[in-house]
Amino acid sequence: ILGMYGTLGREDKWAPLKGRAQEHWMNAFAGTIAAGTSEIQRNIIAGRGLGLPRG
Repeated sequence: ILGMYGTLGREDKWAPLKGRAQEHWMNAFAGTIAAGTSEIQRNIIAGRGLGLPRG
C-alpha cells in the first residue's frame, strides 16, 4: 500500500506515518516467533478454541 516509501525508517524525511509502518513490519515477524510458530498457534486454536481432536 505504501510502496517503497513504506521501507523508510523514522529518521528519513519521506517516511510515511513517521516511520511507524517500517517498525510495525519489522516487529510483525518477531511477534510470530515470540508467540510461537503459526503452526503451534493453529494447533492451540484447533484444540482449545474449536474443540477438535489432536492428531
